[in-house]
Amino acid sequence: MGIPTAIAILFLVLGAVPALTGDDRARLAGAADGGDHRDDAFAALVGHVGRWSPGLGDTPVRIELDPQQLLADPAANRGALFQLAGTLEQPAWLPPPDQAIAEWFVRDAAGRPMLVYVCGLPSDHSFRDGQSVTLPARFYKRVDARARDGRVHEYAAFVGAYPRPVSGSGGLGQLWKVVVPVAVMLVVFLVLLVYARRGGRPARRITRFVVPPLPDGEPPLPDDPAEALGEMRRRAGARDS
Repeated sequence: MGIPTAIAILFLVLGAVPALTGDDRARLAGAADGGDHRDDAFAALVGHVGRWSPGLGDTPVRIELDPQQLLADPAANRGALFQLAGTLEQPAWLPPPDQAIAEWFVRDAAGRPMLVYVCGLPSDHSFRDGQSVTLPARFYKRVDARARDGRVHEYAAFVGAYPRPVSGSGGLGQLWKVVVPVAVMLVVFLVLLVYARRGGRPARRITRFVVPPLPDGEPPLPDDPAEALGEMRRRAGARDS
């Protein structure tokens, strides 16, 4: 288990998300799926999230999330608590009277976008488009909204708070997308440079050892190279003495 994972687990253990009250559930039951208007069920969830403190405490939370399953039966999952994770897209603020609430699209690892209303963010928060984030949120309803492609899409909508950046995301993650290809190209260039230099070198000359002719009357040298060398040194020494 790495340090970031341990910190994330510690974050989930500390703090508390209270259970939904009977009044919360009654108001949530009146949520109107389909439209992108914010009804009394939305106000109920915003008020509920306003009672959160950082972390989840011992509140049951769902890690596995299938937006399509939520869209297929919103009523069966309304109010369920999830730990959302994905890439932040199109961060904005809601119009009055909800201007203190942020509207985010969070795209999960499978590329499925979810609509998340984030409560309690300061106006000068540092979250940016393209950043990896995670946050606890309760499922609100199905929202039909027109996307940037001009078509109306269905989104699983949530209300949550206390988002956190995922380690290694944001600017650093974008930097690695540039650094890695450049590093690969540099390695390839160096390999080609070394190969070209080796290919351009002249072939090594092979120097052959030629045994000088023996004086007349001396017996031939032994076949063993070491013995022959020793015999030559002995004879040379005898001639010099």
